[in-house]
Amino acid sequence: RAGASAPQRRDGRDRIPAPLRTSGVTPREYEVFVLLADRPGNQQIARHLSISPRTVEKHMASLLAKTGRQDRTALCEFAAECVSAAVRR
Repeated sequence: RAGASAPQRRDGRDRIPAPLRTSGVTPREYEVFVLLADRPGNQQIARHLSISPRTVEKHMASLLAKTGRQDRTALCEFAAECVSAAVRR
C-alpha cells in the first residue's frame, strides 16, 4: 500500500557491538569473530558455519584489517575479550 512503511529486514547487524559495527564488520564476519574466542582452526570454523575454509580465510583477512589487529593471535585475544564482556552484560 502506498505510503505505508515497509518492514525492515533484520540482517543481524543489531547484535554486533557498536565498535565492530562502525568498523564495518558484517554479520557473517561477526559470526567468525565470535568463534575465534575459542581459537579454532579455519577448518573447524568452516564446518561450524557450513562455509569453505577459503571463505573463512577471507573473513579473517577482513577482520584483521577492520579491527587493526596484526595477526590471528591478537584477533583471537580481542575476540575472547569482546565475547567475555558481552557475557558479563
